[in-house]
Amino acid sequence: MRNWAQLCLLPALAAALPSQGHHAVGKYDVAWTNTTGVGNATLTARVHYPALIGGYQAPIAPSPAGWPVVVFLHGYSLVGQDYSALGDAWATAGFVVVLSDTAQWNYLEQEADGWALYDAVVSANTQQGFFAGAFDTTRIALAGHSMGGGSIGSVLASNPGYACGLALAPVAPPATTAAQVRVPFGIVVGTGDVITPFFQFAQPYFEALGSSNGLKFLYLMNDDCEHMNVAGLGTSQVTPVFERSSELGLGFLSHFMRLGITGLDNVVGPPALAEPRLIRLSQEVSVPQVWAAGPLQIGVTTRLSVIAEPGLAGILAAFSLGPGIPTSIGVLNLDPLSAFTLAAMPVDSHNRLDAFVQIPNVPALVGLPIALQAVGATALSPLWLGSTLQLSVE
Repeated sequence: MRNWAQLCLLPALAAALPSQGHHAVGKYDVAWTNTTGVGNATLTARVHYPALIGGYQAPIAPSPAGWPVVVFLHGYSLVGQDYSALGDAWATAGFVVVLSDTAQWNYLEQEADGWALYDAVVSANTQQGFFAGAFDTTRIALAGHSMGGGSIGSVLASNPGYACGLALAPVAPPATTAAQVRVPFGIVVGTGDVITPFFQFAQPYFEALGSSNGLKFLYLMNDDCEHMNVAGLGTSQVTPVFERSSELGLGFLSHFMRLGITGLDNVVGPPALAEPRLIRLSQEVSVPQVWAAGPLQIGVTTRLSVIAEPGLAGILAAFSLGPGIPTSIGVLNLDPLSAFTLAAMPVDSHNRLDAFVQIPNVPALVGLPIALQAVGATALSPLWLGSTLQLSVE
């Protein structure tokens, strides 16, 4: 294995992922035309977005590549504005959150609208209007609560292009439908939910989900977590339950939408497991995932983690990404000429490998790029190459 002193000899071209920030939140009401011919002719929604200043129709904060987008489907009889707390929490962190209003009482109509909203977001980004050029249409996720949490499973079964799905206290779509979902998917619910009890809805939903291109999980909290407070409904104050569910959702979305490097810590890492209301975290990994607990900084020790199925796992490192080389255990996405094994060992009882890396206190290392790739057991293979992460020393 190469040592850190060798890193000084390499070009210091930074290649870090975009980081989350604390943004003011703007709000804007839209009425987009549904061009699919199925569902409501007009798709109305309240949109929360990162803004230069807070307020209704406030100027959008600039983002050269556009902001990642979360389309959110509401619960039965509710509308998008009921989820303002969630919209604010995620927009503050750097997401555009489209809180759909349509199909208040009809789940079939809501599924059609959820499918159509993908095209509507893409169209709004390319046409003249308030949000022209504001979205990164390669990063659009789908989330929902209650009825909407079930609807997203049906939408993703015939996915128009959403990157991942997140369901809060959901009803469950048919098992045969959930089995067709192939994107990373998370479910958050509590035993205090008497409207959609987890054992009747969330648990069979999780079990029926297909093997995703990454990770699926079920995060079950105790009786403090109810049907409404998990989504920030029914109170004017931020409750500990909502704070946990919104942070968990944000971490999941940030990781699979490439918004930050630390996201999975709030899903399957130490902060997620330290939640006093957590009863059980169920997960299935079909592609090993790597993340960092913080940035790489000179003079600082940083934890790097991989989530995988029980068995051997590792972290591969290089000084740049490569062209993508097919192997018998997946595609190696690192530069093969500089690649080395940073860590390798069996995962722990939480199915996680943690490696601690100390960067020497050498100013010349600042800006040095590091590329990482996970490797580990999956639900389908004893060893498989997984996700990549690009960092630079700060």
